[in-house]
Order: sequence, then structure tokens, then C-alpha cells
Amino acid sequence: LLVSDAGVLKRVDYSYLKAVNTPAIYAKLTSDQSVSNDSLTVAALATEILDSDGTFDNSNYRWTPAVAGYYLIVGSVYFGGLDDNQRMYCYLAVNGSIANHNNLYHGLAQWSGGSDRHLMDAITTIIYLDSDDYVDWRIAQGSGGTINAEADWTYMAGFRITGV
Repeated sequence: LLVSDAGVLKRVDYSYLKAVNTPAIYAKLTSDQSVSNDSLTVAALATEILDSDGTFDNSNYRWTPAVAGYYLIVGSVYFGGLDDNQRMYCYLAVNGSIANHNNLYHGLAQWSGGSDRHLMDAITTIIYLDSDDYVDWRIAQGSGGTINAEADWTYMAGFRITGV
């Protein structure tokens, strides 16, 4: 990009001008994850599909964006085999605690309305994170036993919102 400054041409690199929604991540389960009854469990999101700035740790499944700002974060979980009046739930945790910002919990619960149901929950939220905050995706179910979160539908993704 060239800019004229009183007749003198100056070169400016485009990378300084463009808006970039990074850091950004998208991580999912590598394989189905066994989840015990009523045990809020960190989803083992070991498969990184996108990690723009190398800020996702797939050994503890935490994302520390390293840049303060507002972030759009989504998460999903899918459980099969829930019976009538059994539940599943999911939450975004920030710094190890269930996220509650401005009196809004970033989580969701769902009850099965029949036998052997397959249920999926997902949340989408906008949240402010400091550079040293970390987030992880927590999942749980209340079937009375142990069932699997399915790998193809259990993930967390997010990116920094620029321009705000």
C-alpha cells in the first residue's frame, strides 16, 4: 500500500491496517469421552482444528487468548442414551470457575423427554477476557451411570471481536 505524504510516496504494510479476529481457536474431542453421572467434567478437547496464535493447550484443554478483549465463544456437547427425565448440561468456565458475568451464566441444561434420547446442547456467548484469563468447556450428564460425549459434536471455538 502506498501513501502520498506531500508528494513523497511512503510504503505501509497492509497487515497494520486490516482488522483481524485473532487469536482464534477451534478444538474438539479426539474420540468419545466417558463422563460419569453428575460429574462436571472438563471436555478433553485434544484435537486442534484451528489455533491461530498457539494459545490453546491441548494437554489441559485450556485456551488462554493472551490478548485482552471481547471474545465470541461457542461450545457444544452431544450425549446419546439419555432416558426420560435425565439431564445433560454444559458450561463455559473462566479461570476454573463457571462463568457468571453480568449475572448471566454461560451454560445450558436440557432434560430428556423420552427413552434412549440423543441430546445436544450448545452455547454462544460474548465475554470479556483479560490477557491471562483461561477458558475451558465443562460437560455433564445425569443418567445415573456413565455415558459418552460424542467426539463429532463436542467442541469449543472462539475468536477475538475486533473493532469494539
